[in-house]
Amino acid sequence: MITTQRSLSGSSQSPRSPSAHPFLSVSVTDPVKLGNGVQAYISYRVITRTNLPEYQGPEKIVIRRYTDFVWLRDRLFEKYKGIFIPPLPEKSAVEKFRFTSEFIEMRRQALDIFVNRIASHSELQQSDDLRTFLQADEETMERARSQEIGIFKKKPSDLMQIFKDVQSKVSDVVLGKEKPVEESNPEYEKLKHYIFELEDHLAEAQKHAFRLVKRHRELGQSLADFGKAVKLLGACEGNSLGKAFSELGAKSEMLSIKLQKEAHNLLMNFEEPLKDYVRAVQSIKATIAERATAFRLQCELAETVKLKEINLDKLMLTRSDKVGEAEFEYKELKAESEEATRRFETIVRLMSQEIVRFQEQKTSDMGLAFHEFAKGQEQLANKIADAWRSLLPKLEACSSSYMSCLNALGNVSQPQMGKEAEKLSSLDNGFYEKAKELMKDALTRLDSDVKSSYKGAIEDIGRFDIPAVIIVRTIHCVGGQVTHIALMGGHVSASHPVSLSCTNSSMLSGNFLSSK
Repeated sequence: MITTQRSLSGSSQSPRSPSAHPFLSVSVTDPVKLGNGVQAYISYRVITRTNLPEYQGPEKIVIRRYTDFVWLRDRLFEKYKGIFIPPLPEKSAVEKFRFTSEFIEMRRQALDIFVNRIASHSELQQSDDLRTFLQADEETMERARSQEIGIFKKKPSDLMQIFKDVQSKVSDVVLGKEKPVEESNPEYEKLKHYIFELEDHLAEAQKHAFRLVKRHRELGQSLADFGKAVKLLGACEGNSLGKAFSELGAKSEMLSIKLQKEAHNLLMNFEEPLKDYVRAVQSIKATIAERATAFRLQCELAETVKLKEINLDKLMLTRSDKVGEAEFEYKELKAESEEATRRFETIVRLMSQEIVRFQEQKTSDMGLAFHEFAKGQEQLANKIADAWRSLLPKLEACSSSYMSCLNALGNVSQPQMGKEAEKLSSLDNGFYEKAKELMKDALTRLDSDVKSSYKGAIEDIGRFDIPAVIIVRTIHCVGGQVTHIALMGGHVSASHPVSLSCTNSSMLSGNFLSSK
């Protein structure tokens, strides 16, 4: 984001030297949670480094809390009309009770950006309030924060008059006696349209950035869960298949970590900058509202001055003894009107400068955010592709072994398969013991058929890490009776035809094995 100018490292000039390039650098660091419940808050170390003569020294460290940053923002907004005061991160009542590490870091980063934007602004960096914020001890800061400013500094009688004026204005508008005075300037109208449209588009982009972060986190969690499950599955298997499953699970867990890390990077470097600019646009809208108020005030005062001038002329013609009092009121009101006009013109001038600065900074910040987003996605995609690619040879080897055996067994005649299925389907509670003998006999009889297509002895099948097969008769999902192959874990050979350590319990359930 916006950074202040820093002195060049290795310079021979002292930081306090008049000829050194002026700089003001601020860091918000070391957030610490203090208190509990609704009284809990986060304190920050604010470190200031500068060579500006109006500061107490080259480095100053103070402790500040969120309300101190709010005080600084409010003071600047009160005094610097027409300047876009940098926005603060919003205060979350929900997060206050949790204060997660992620929330604390997001707020710390946002506060750091806030104060450095002020420190790098040519007008705001000269503020006495900024110097108080960066240098005053905690007790002095607390006293300054407790002082009432703005509308709350006025006397009760002044407040009552303000409320009466507002009530009168609202009544006039509602009854149609007076229409709100608005500035009719084509360039100003164009600016307002741009700002309101920009806010909508930024908010929409930020909403979808939030969804991207959520998607990366959910995918990362899903991969972590999948990795654990596959590693457990690999532990049940043996030899190369089990090893391949274990490596698949490990890769999934590794990619889960990378996705979670990228989700955090997206949050901090993509979603948060977008959210920050949504807040910045809202700050500009507050300045637009101040400009509208200043314009209405100067119009109202100008109209009142005209009325006072007419009244004064009448009193002078009649040689009234109230001429002196009326003339004093006229001069006082005219001076107030001229001051309101100057204030409005200052706001217009400053806003013109601020919008140019805002556009330049937005182009830089958004360009960086989208560049980091694209770069992060490209790196993540490459890491994911490399991880899966490294597993392909081992998984393909397992798959090739299985397909070779399956193709060999595909030449077994249907009558033979059906006969064995009939035997297996009529098994009683001694299924496992009888299955071994039946499969041994079946494989011996099938040996001659398999040799012609497989070009090897039945014992050679045992050299491959493939599932054993048991021919069973089951009921097809659409009702037709068909013959299926139930895949069961273990190695096949003439001497050791089958190991009944099936990892899929459904293979042994009534859904797959029919006793009819």
